[in-house]
Amino acid sequence: MLLKNEKRPGYKKTKVGWIPDDWECVPLGQVFKKRTARGKQGVPVFSITQDRGMVLRATLERKNCNDVSADKSLLVEPGDVAYNMMRMWQGAVAVCKERCVISPAYVVCRPNADQVDSNFMFSYFKSKAGMHKLYAYSYGVTADRLRLYYEDFGLIPAPLPSLHEQMAIAGALECWDKVIKKLEDKIERKCQIKKGLALKLLSGQIRVRGFSKSWKRVRLGNICTLIMGQSPGSEFYNINGHGLPLIQGNTDVCNRKSAPRIWTSCVTKKCLPGDILMSVRAPVGEIALSVHEACLGRGMCAVRPNEVNPVFVFQTLLFMEEKWHSCSQGSTFTAVNSKDVSRFQVFIPLDASEQCAIAEILSATDAEINALQRKLALLKDQKKFLLNNLVTGTIRLPHFCKAARKGDRHE
Repeated sequence: MLLKNEKRPGYKKTKVGWIPDDWECVPLGQVFKKRTARGKQGVPVFSITQDRGMVLRATLERKNCNDVSADKSLLVEPGDVAYNMMRMWQGAVAVCKERCVISPAYVVCRPNADQVDSNFMFSYFKSKAGMHKLYAYSYGVTADRLRLYYEDFGLIPAPLPSLHEQMAIAGALECWDKVIKKLEDKIERKCQIKKGLALKLLSGQIRVRGFSKSWKRVRLGNICTLIMGQSPGSEFYNINGHGLPLIQGNTDVCNRKSAPRIWTSCVTKKCLPGDILMSVRAPVGEIALSVHEACLGRGMCAVRPNEVNPVFVFQTLLFMEEKWHSCSQGSTFTAVNSKDVSRFQVFIPLDASEQCAIAEILSATDAEINALQRKLALLKDQKKFLLNNLVTGTIRLPHFCKAARKGDRHE
């Protein structure tokens, strides 16, 4: 085990920490130049986002999405790195894939192609170490006012392997991105299949083989017990586990299950494990399942089925989320009361066995989707681990790790 300040075999100490001996630590201004060329007519207008990178400005849902005039915009060429100076420290950076123009509020950096690979640097900017440096060199009174001007961007030290290794690292991470995208597309297709299946099964358009009894439309309040939430006083809140968990609204739900963050020693209205949770404040109608005995805040109500298959009710309410959404959009309402929920109509088969059969079919589809989502989460965690370690040299690709292996033998 290495002691503090002891040299690591095969590594050297720099301004960015320990990096391999064959890497350099260089200021970004040495490998990037600021591009200030103005835009041109007829070139698409893009914006930079934290999660999606560079996207067409017209595809963003913004209230004030005004056109960027050519004479006031910045020209961006393929391979350029562009960033939002107010959100760079949060990951608002992208590599340009096609010629476009962007708002002059952004910063465009042209890499020296002989020294640096844009995709490698993009990965470094997205890494834990990179974002720490970007934050450290951003200036502002508060986090919301932090800005990273190009002059400060150019001073940031960054670890830099050979161009060949940069491209290899970027290529390896791109392979992970492709696998992740392929799985995301598969999950989306499965979700669409489930949606179409639910539409036909829950409307009676198609019947499960062996069932022929009629269906009826009933009010939710006639087949379920409804428990409307009531928030206790904030003086009873705690994070020490005293009392019961508090489910206030959608912020206390994760992956369709209750995920409370705080507790309350004063219990007003209570839900039980297995109850169906429905948000009654914007967004109205969001459905989840309670896995806790908990106190319900005013943003949530519990639906407890009586003499009707609870999983069938859960799947029905899940499918009808969009109906609530369409009702609550605009100025109609942003919250519902007990009468609204009680009068909400659902369509159910009279045969309890058919309810059970439909519930099993849809639940099996959900289980398949959930398994894929867990696999996706694992892949994203693995990719994040590799990104954080490859761009800092902590882990080397096999072709480049001879020095690292040698260091391990001496450690």
